[in-house]
Amino acid sequence: MEESDKDIVRTLATNGLGGLYAEEILSYTDIDKEKSAKDLSDDEILEIYEALRELFERIEKNPKAQIIIEDVDDKKKNKDLVPISLNKYSSFKTQEFESFNKAADEFYSKKIVNNIKEKEENAWTKKINKYKKRLEMQEESLEGFYKTIEDTQIKGNTIYAHYGEVQEILDVIANARKNYSWQEIGKIIKKSKKEGNTPGLELIESIDKMGVITLNLDGMTVRVDSNLGIAESCEEFYYNKGKKAKRKIEGVKNAIENSKAQIEKLENKKEVAMSELKTHQKREKKQLKWYEKLRWFITSDGYMVIGGRDAHSNEQVVKRYSKSNDIYFHCDIHGAPSTIVQNDNNDEAIPESTLYEAACFASSYSSAWGEGFSSYDAYWVNLDQVSKTPEAGEFLKKGSFVIRGRKNFIRNVPVLIAVGVVDYDDDKRIMAGSVDAVRRMSDSYVILKPGFTKKERMAKEVLHLIDKDNLFNVDDIVRNLPSGKCDILDEREYNQKYAKKS
Repeated sequence: MEESDKDIVRTLATNGLGGLYAEEILSYTDIDKEKSAKDLSDDEILEIYEALRELFERIEKNPKAQIIIEDVDDKKKNKDLVPISLNKYSSFKTQEFESFNKAADEFYSKKIVNNIKEKEENAWTKKINKYKKRLEMQEESLEGFYKTIEDTQIKGNTIYAHYGEVQEILDVIANARKNYSWQEIGKIIKKSKKEGNTPGLELIESIDKMGVITLNLDGMTVRVDSNLGIAESCEEFYYNKGKKAKRKIEGVKNAIENSKAQIEKLENKKEVAMSELKTHQKREKKQLKWYEKLRWFITSDGYMVIGGRDAHSNEQVVKRYSKSNDIYFHCDIHGAPSTIVQNDNNDEAIPESTLYEAACFASSYSSAWGEGFSSYDAYWVNLDQVSKTPEAGEFLKKGSFVIRGRKNFIRNVPVLIAVGVVDYDDDKRIMAGSVDAVRRMSDSYVILKPGFTKKERMAKEVLHLIDKDNLFNVDDIVRNLPSGKCDILDEREYNQKYAKKS
């Protein structure tokens, strides 16, 4: 304290307490927070020490984790997160929690969601405003066409209303043209108008070097080409323009309707998108079952099929999660997972349908997916044919196995998976595997094929389509997708091409 050249509140704040808690400590005392720290008496220093102890004791023994809420523009907004009731916020509304962790989860997750909502709102507004600007320009164009039709009609009709006077002017100019150029006639008219000794010239404003006369009729400026005459001039300068404008009106009206429809469509999409961004819905992080840490699905016949995700889990699948009567699947392509059909019932023969579905699974999670194959070959062997012992002089990488004996190939199985929400093992889970197997267990699924959409973007789309109860997140979907880009396959197309084969 003696070495500080600041007031006491700043001294406390800059020594690890921060401004909020420095003021809270001083509020427990009668000391002026602006008093210089070096001027404190021994009793005042002791008083601050006791206040500091009181603060920490309250945090330790009587915590009241809470979010401080303030009203901003008639909306409730989270202002701060504190572990105890503070004097500074005594006039504010609060939301209390049973633990600081829960309060922090609510405070920061809501903050993140609000930031996402704001960005989403701005993105939609930008899209909609683009069409609104287009609509505004189209409506201005329509208004301009209507005005052109009206103006040209009025001007053409006005010329005809003064037909005799205009014709007389044209006759006079036609006679003058025999002896003078257009430029000379213009100068003569200008001079005569100035002298005011020639009647009828007050209607003429000017004449250009091509013989086009600008007239003032009933306070309106109109043009007549002395080379064409009245009728053709009206058509050329006015009536034809009006006709062109009329022809364009229908197209502009259609464009306006299209823009309005597009705006309405985008606003509806915005409404749906914003409604899905709930202010905050806390999800308890699910503990994954052992099989969810691998690749897995349940076949149409009820067999569990598991596959490795990498070299380490390929080893686990065979060494830890398989038994002697299980079936091993693989593909002759780099990056294929070790896949096991678990025969928990010790059946003498695994059904053909399960073997086929396991072959689809093994092929789809191999690099055949990333390379864009629509079908591939898989094979199965008994587990006693799978070994970690290489031939003499050979080396086996981690996750690799030697297959000895006959391989039972299943040719040209489709490289496809379905991803859906299933009720399994007393909970809702994401399952990805053979299309027929997923369809049997799920009412909410999509079929995927190798494609061109990035994995993360596709995961968001899949989540939106299958997770109606908002139980999962994007990571839950990503974890179940093959390595590589993909697209959604329409179910009708699947039924036409593949259903009979499986």
